[in-house]
Amino acid sequence: MSCCSSGCCGGSCWGCKIAKGVVCLLLLLAAIAAFIGVWKTHFLPEGMVFGTVQGSAALLTFVVALVAKWKVCKGMCPCNSCGSCNTCAKCGHDPCTCKKNGSR
Repeated sequence: MSCCSSGCCGGSCWGCKIAKGVVCLLLLLAAIAAFIGVWKTHFLPEGMVFGTVQGSAALLTFVVALVAKWKVCKGMCPCNSCGSCNTCAKCGHDPCTCKKNGSR
């Protein structure tokens, strides 16, 4: 457990974590909807169809939704990342270099 995750930021991360959860859930639903769009435009009752404008737009939408989910959910709540707290409450060092409690 690092110094930062053990509480030097205080309780200020709860709002960030809740917002991150909601945004990540919405982006996941958008990615699922985009995948359904890809499926419906490429797999028709007549067979598989590729090279249409609708299919290309659906693929592009799916890729954008996945990249947005990955990027936003990865870095949305920086309050637990190294250096975000400035100093550790236990030792006074930067959380990235703090040696207390098995930190990095």
